[in-house]
Amino acid sequence: MSALFACEDPATWRRVYDKYWSVAEVKKAKGKNPGKLLNLDKWYQEELPAVISSRSDKHLTLSELVKLMEWKLTRGKFRPRLQQLVASNSEDTVEKCSRKAFSLLPDVQAAIAELSSLKGVGPATASAVLAAGAPEQAAFMSDEAMESVPGLKPIQYTAKHYALYLGKMLELTKSLNKVLRLNLYSMASPLILSGSPAGLDAPQTGAVFVGVYHRHSAAAPTSEGCGYEVQQLRH
Repeated sequence: MSALFACEDPATWRRVYDKYWSVAEVKKAKGKNPGKLLNLDKWYQEELPAVISSRSDKHLTLSELVKLMEWKLTRGKFRPRLQQLVASNSEDTVEKCSRKAFSLLPDVQAAIAELSSLKGVGPATASAVLAAGAPEQAAFMSDEAMESVPGLKPIQYTAKHYALYLGKMLELTKSLNKVLRLNLYSMASPLILSGSPAGLDAPQTGAVFVGVYHRHSAAAPTSEGCGYEVQQLRH
């Protein structure tokens, strides 16, 4: 996966990203609790971001934070004490704290610090909250992603280490999107020059490629693109 991080071909990243759910289905069949991780993952990847974005002031409820922690512990090392600590926060505290955290963006470090004031929440969980509500500005601090980024070992789950990780992720995203924009321009130029409106609706690139690490896909060598294809999902 660390070799994939050096890949500058947007199409390769998109292929890896697009195969995530098929890999997750295979992983589900091998788990001790078939379906639980997949259901929680779909909730975190698809439902939670939509719910947060629908609110006029982005925030999390206590039940959502508890479920997010359940998702995080199900896909990683289970620590029941963390689940209990998170559940001991009050509804009002979680909503106020998360609302303030989102309002602090684009200062991600300040937002991480704010969320980390909640019981049971550290930089990794805080990053998961921000990644769900502001994926264009934050990336989840997962074990797989951290281990795959060159120059971050030994891994430390601190705010300082998260800043290093996020910086590398955003740098990669910027590089991939630059290549994508150049490719789109190359395809659209003949249409624009000929007066056709077809080249004026190029899609917004945003920070979509952070999503590959957001979904934590694992990769193995192949003969295509930069030479990587999804092989398995590690949890």
